[in-house]
Amino acid sequence: MSINKPVIEAISERAKFTAHREQTVDFLIRITPPASDAAQKRPRLNLSLVLDRSGSMEGEKIARAREAAAFCVDQLMAEDRVSVVIFDDRVEVIVPSQPVENKAAIKERINAVRARNSTALHEAWVRGGLEVSSQLTGDAINRVLLITDGLANVV
Repeated sequence: MSINKPVIEAISERAKFTAHREQTVDFLIRITPPASDAAQKRPRLNLSLVLDRSGSMEGEKIARAREAAAFCVDQLMAEDRVSVVIFDDRVEVIVPSQPVENKAAIKERINAVRARNSTALHEAWVRGGLEVSSQLTGDAINRVLLITDGLANVV
């Protein structure tokens, strides 16, 4: 019996790198789960998407972040729960934890997110955790997914 493993891809924004020089490079990490047995059902998800909308996310970064968050919503099932937290120097819950019943409405809220201001990353991550823990379920996978460029500048 062989065990299927997930496929993990790291996709760089650049085709080439400069040798012997420190550089910052953005990557898209794509994880494709192994094919599952049709009889095996995945556990429910209780997910909080925490989306950076700070000024450093302007342009392509915020577009990709919105795209990633919307993709996550598309993968959820009706029995899953999702919340969406956005942050710059202020943290806002734009979709409180709820069953995934109206994907279009959730994605509409995500697509309205625009970059601005500075970054309160820690507070936003904590708020996402609070959204998940408010509906903590023992038989579900409870997670916070932080979508950011990692440039935090507010403590």
